[in-house]
Amino acid sequence: MQQLFLLESEQAFVVWDCHYIPLCYKYDLSVLMEAILSMCEELVADEVGKTVVYWGSDTFSAEWHLDWNRQENVISIHPHWGQVQSCHEDLKRARNDLKLDLDEFVSEWRSLLVHIHKCLTHAGFQTHQIEDIGRLEKILVSTLGEGKFYSLIRS
Repeated sequence: MQQLFLLESEQAFVVWDCHYIPLCYKYDLSVLMEAILSMCEELVADEVGKTVVYWGSDTFSAEWHLDWNRQENVISIHPHWGQVQSCHEDLKRARNDLKLDLDEFVSEWRSLLVHIHKCLTHAGFQTHQIEDIGRLEKILVSTLGEGKFYSLIRS
């Protein structure tokens, strides 16, 4: 992915309790892609579950403890913040735990993955060239919906 995006040319945002956390496509999302794919795979595959997501970028370092129930359509996130670009101190003061609609949470991540997939395919990459593109495509096929927030930012 680092080859596709120019330095700081495009960013995605994680919004936590009204705090916007920028993630650079070139570096942050390249580093975080494994965590994003693993998280989405678990959320789609398991009706009920718990997992820990380790965000390991230099500018977005955190641990999210996830607990979800598909039947109740709910996900709870308990974060442990590490180094976060531009709002580290604000996050320490923010509401710590979040409880969200599971389908909406997955849809937001799906929208990001759709955008990344479009960029990869437009650049000519194919499934056999990039290990994780096959995983990404399986997530796109097994999930529905487009994130409301991600769509608004890109408009």
